[in-house]
Amino acid sequence: MKRNNKIYLLLLISLMTGSLLLLTLKYAGQADDQDFSDESEMAIQSIRSPMADMDPAFQIYTVSNNENVDLVRATGSRIRIPKGSFVNKSGELVKGKVELKVREFHAAEHILKAGVPMRLNAGDDRFLESAGMIEMRAFAEGEELELQKGKEVAIDLAAFKPSEGYQLYYLSGDSEWDTIDSFKYGLNEHKIDELAKLNNSIKKPVDTVAAEGDFIFDIAGNFGEAPELISLAERKWRLCKEYSETEARLAMRINWSDVSVKLVDKELDIYEFAFFRTQTFSEEGESRFRSLVFRATPLIEDVSDNRDRELFQSQMKQYEIKYAKVQQERERLKAEADMVNSFRVRKMGVYNIDKICDDGEVLLASASFDFENELDKKLNHVRLFAVYWDNNSVVEYPRNNWSSIRFSKNIKMHLVAYLPDNKLAVVDEQKIREVCLRGNNQVNLKTQRFDPDDYFGRMSNSYVTR
Repeated sequence: MKRNNKIYLLLLISLMTGSLLLLTLKYAGQADDQDFSDESEMAIQSIRSPMADMDPAFQIYTVSNNENVDLVRATGSRIRIPKGSFVNKSGELVKGKVELKVREFHAAEHILKAGVPMRLNAGDDRFLESAGMIEMRAFAEGEELELQKGKEVAIDLAAFKPSEGYQLYYLSGDSEWDTIDSFKYGLNEHKIDELAKLNNSIKKPVDTVAAEGDFIFDIAGNFGEAPELISLAERKWRLCKEYSETEARLAMRINWSDVSVKLVDKELDIYEFAFFRTQTFSEEGESRFRSLVFRATPLIEDVSDNRDRELFQSQMKQYEIKYAKVQQERERLKAEADMVNSFRVRKMGVYNIDKICDDGEVLLASASFDFENELDKKLNHVRLFAVYWDNNSVVEYPRNNWSSIRFSKNIKMHLVAYLPDNKLAVVDEQKIREVCLRGNNQVNLKTQRFDPDDYFGRMSNSYVTR
């Protein structure tokens, strides 16, 4: 095992005032592994995934800075960037292609895997619960870009939970959360518009040629009293399959006192026939009302190639292929959020629809864990998180803060420790409830061990982890 050699040099410097200044210079050799203790830079709040291979990936878009950009993501989020928005660190306008990286966080699982800090700042006990978060970065030729002064990016962020009482936060310096401009909670208009377009995108072929087994009829009667039926009487009609042929035949034998016909489906050319008759029996003086309703489609009697049975069947096959694609797109759109939180930003980075999480009544306790003796000197490589699955929140506890962990009595929480062997040590909500009931300020916790995929798979079945 390599040693992490440290050399300390003490210098006494005589100042002009005669006082002494004691300086300590430290040289540290390269450690075997990253140290997450309070002495390391890892105690500073920043975005650090606890396990790099589980860090949620960015979706990368190649866009032109010379054109307006309008992106719609699978979640339903929409990003609109005006042309000429990106500049380099020197403030020079970028010409040509820009690599835009975007990822979203809509569940505690995503926040935990990415290591996004949720405390207001590193020394604050207050932490945030999220109703949706988005991270955006832009690059050109390997250099990270900024938004040009005066330019704004319009964002409609997918909202899978109501955001009343929330605020818009920006992760300033990727370290501390600041409240910024307001946002508007509303319908995902893009989703609504796209679904409406789909509904009108294809038309089912109308079969106007009679086939074997069809029930065909025509209309006869006193058209002097109902001249509006004359044009309908010039056509033959086919009964729709879902209606009774027996009842239709019966209708043909009755002298109805009133008949109405109306178009009910313009696309499929379906008409509804309604027949009415009131009959009076003179001996009893009793009146009896009778009615019958069915639907039918008109046929065209003359024969032409456009109405040929084989042509119709070919048209139906094409329709079915298009319909399958439309259905696939409809299902994709249905997966998008119905609501969005809309706002404008003037910087790249992380934006969060948040509010201060109320963890209610808590037990403040010093915790030790069963893995501490196992790990010994590797203990400082452990990262411990309180995960509030129902609240979309995650709070990291650095090693020096394990003496003051907040055990919530009111909201569901897990303690999740990332161990050096790529395992998770978990204290679930039931054990935390037991800790709160006992009320001890010193607790020794036994953990369950999981492979990360197994743990997150279980939690995905228990909580909304969109």
